[in-house]
Amino acid sequence: MECKVLLTQLIQLLQFVTISYGSQAYSFRLYSNMSKDLELKQMYLLNVFCHEFVVAVSSVACILGILILRVNSPKNQDNAQEIEENLLKMTFSYWLVYCVAFGMEKVILPHWEYLIMTLKITTALSYFLTFSCIVSLPLYKLAVHQVEE
Repeated sequence: MECKVLLTQLIQLLQFVTISYGSQAYSFRLYSNMSKDLELKQMYLLNVFCHEFVVAVSSVACILGILILRVNSPKNQDNAQEIEENLLKMTFSYWLVYCVAFGMEKVILPHWEYLIMTLKITTALSYFLTFSCIVSLPLYKLAVHQVEE
């Protein structure tokens, strides 16, 4: 925190520069948006850390969701309930794959380009598969409801 305060004070001091040449003095503003840029970079870093925290918490929630679905699944269930449960398990599983790939992408060294590219492809595919499972669950319930009527 002290480094941030010292850096902002240094930026405020350097905003105005005066150059003396003979009997004339020229003063000008060095860079007016430097403190704003610093604040934007700090906000960006806060957003990145916040997203990583949300991904970490959601990975724990996915593990708990999969465990709850496994423990509470009844032995005798009809086809509709089984499909709904499988869609929920697939949603949690795909999101867990996204969380693991996202975490590995942040940990792995940057000179391993092929591995990072593979992890980026994995995160994109698992993100889209999670989205498709989330969309297909209400659509399946709607289709089953229409067949029953």
